[in-house]
Amino acid sequence: MSIIVDSIKDHLIPYISHFDSSKKMYDALTNLLSVRNIGLVMSLKNEPRDMKMNEDDIITSYFVRISQLRDQLQAIEEIISEKELVNIVLNGLPKTWDAFAASMNTRKEYLTFEELWTCCAQEESRINAKEKL
Repeated sequence: MSIIVDSIKDHLIPYISHFDSSKKMYDALTNLLSVRNIGLVMSLKNEPRDMKMNEDDIITSYFVRISQLRDQLQAIEEIISEKELVNIVLNGLPKTWDAFAASMNTRKEYLTFEELWTCCAQEESRINAKEKL
């Protein structure tokens, strides 16, 4: 049982944590991940474009939400390209991040999602340090 729990993404654990056998966990995951109705697919595909970072969010929680959504889409075989994912993140940043987003968009090479996460975390640290002065 612990092999299954250790092998899946954290956001899937609530779907299986109440089962007492590996077989039941496997069946629950199979049922969850095999659902491919059109409504679910369309809803999940549209959700990233509507996802916005709130002013009171921290950058990590924003990126975790986007990562979870990306993983849910991958589970139903809907893949978001790295460039699209980066654009979704930048477009979802609050207005106070406009200068940062513009600077990321003027780079010669596209950042990966993970590289952008690192840059955003550094920018958030810089903003927080500046506010403490």
